Amino acid sequence: MPRFAEKRFLAFLAALILAAPVSAAEPPALSVRSPDGALAVLFELKSNPAPYLPGIRAYYRVTDKGKTLLKDSPLGLDFLGAPPLGSEFVLAGSNRESHDSTWTNDFGAQRQVRDHFNQLTISLRERGAGGRRLDLVFRAYDNAVAFRYQLPEQDSLKQFTISSEDTGFYFAGPAKVFALDLGSMTTSYESEFRPESLEDIKPTSTIGEPLLVHTSAGPWLAITEADLSDYAGMYLRGVRGVSQALMLRLSPLPDHSDHAVVGSTPKSSPWRVLLIGDEPTALIQASPIILNLNPPSKIADTTWIKPGKSAWDWWSGSFASGVDFKPGMNTATMEHYIDFAAQAHLQYMLIDAGWSPEDDILHPVSAIDMPAILAHARDQGVRILLWLRWDAVNKQMDEAFPLYEQWGVAGVKVDYMDRNHQEMVNFYQRVVEKAAAHHLVVDFHGAYPPTGLERTYPNQLTREGVMGMEYSKWSTRATPEHDVTLPFTRFLAGPADYTPGCFHNATRAQFKPQHLQPMC
Repeated sequence: MPRFAEKRFLAFLAALILAAPVSAAEPPALSVRSPDGALAVLFELKSNPAPYLPGIRAYYRVTDKGKTLLKDSPLGLDFLGAPPLGSEFVLAGSNRESHDSTWTNDFGAQRQVRDHFNQLTISLRERGAGGRRLDLVFRAYDNAVAFRYQLPEQDSLKQFTISSEDTGFYFAGPAKVFALDLGSMTTSYESEFRPESLEDIKPTSTIGEPLLVHTSAGPWLAITEADLSDYAGMYLRGVRGVSQALMLRLSPLPDHSDHAVVGSTPKSSPWRVLLIGDEPTALIQASPIILNLNPPSKIADTTWIKPGKSAWDWWSGSFASGVDFKPGMNTATMEHYIDFAAQAHLQYMLIDAGWSPEDDILHPVSAIDMPAILAHARDQGVRILLWLRWDAVNKQMDEAFPLYEQWGVAGVKVDYMDRNHQEMVNFYQRVVEKAAAHHLVVDFHGAYPPTGLERTYPNQLTREGVMGMEYSKWSTRATPEHDVTLPFTRFLAGPADYTPGCFHNATRAQFKPQHLQPMC
């Protein structure tokens, strides 16, 4: 080649290299596989065409046996009063770990729980001097993947308010779902999981977790969360302009629609969890992963924690026949129910609303002789649970829980929270901590679904967060179809106080709602 032509060729080649800064700025994809190699999570910093947002951004994909379940799905955080943390990243480092251990769950159907996963931690930094830092932690199990955000301690980000997450779940093709469309983030999660198409979920929807999805690739998956602590709870919605896609929504603080999480670094989000299986039953087998993603028990001696069945005066409408007293919230009725619990070999008797003023949980009403009731229960070998409104607990917990321990009460049922914003999430934490200190078990009603707190505080025996059989008192909504859907939806998240029992079974034709002696 002539020297002049050679120089022109080299100059042309150099120009080509200089004209391609985007590809040079995009590092290769990083991935982590499940121990059996079937599931994979792939992470990339890349620029995608519209309808994706512009710029080099963080994306993840999920595959199962080579089939793409989630295509490029965005990751990021939006802050109040500060730029979003979601673009113009550089890869600052990565770390891989493998873990395989077994722990004993004294209170679960599966006593020996294996915790086996591969983990990839990706450290990102914004371009420029003083760029903020963000870590993304991905875990791959044989039947699930999970990821979370971690904001390390840093001078460039100390105090913050997260307004939203840009966490997407972009499916590779059409899908069918069983969706709990709540309509509001002030909710007790009491509704049906309705079968519909993924595309039916709109940007304005408020979908509760878990969301059951049947992908066009074949596998089933469920989207939920784990280790929700000092953070806002999650919902799902559709994505404007993107079909077959979901975006995570955070529950805002009361009276502050743009405040979801107030905190300081270091800070971790809950785990975003995808349970994955070839059949829906495989998701049930995968559900102990929710517990694995939570810290171990903080209660050293758990021998006082006793799961069991309970009689419940409210459920039967305080019904009593052949008695010489008027049934109602009074000592005689409660002792009558304690006798029934003992005869039926039920471990507990729940004394529901009315035993005290709702705003004063320290003093029983005059019709309730609490010492006599507790003495009678002890004689019958039945433990007593007390119903409480959450706002009274919030005000009087420090006095009430030591008092209940002194009385000999076994536990509490806390009701009507009906939200999962950060402050309420922290309330749940305070309740189980204080209850554990005074040997009280806990049942949350009017609650959001569990996220694994029962591993860390096993005195939380159960919680509601489900449309249960109590609906048979006033409606026909607790149907057999609803019942058989729950194991593959709500129950994947953890224990549910469903009220699974009554004494008046009826066919669909015979059934009628009634408050006294309800049918089922």
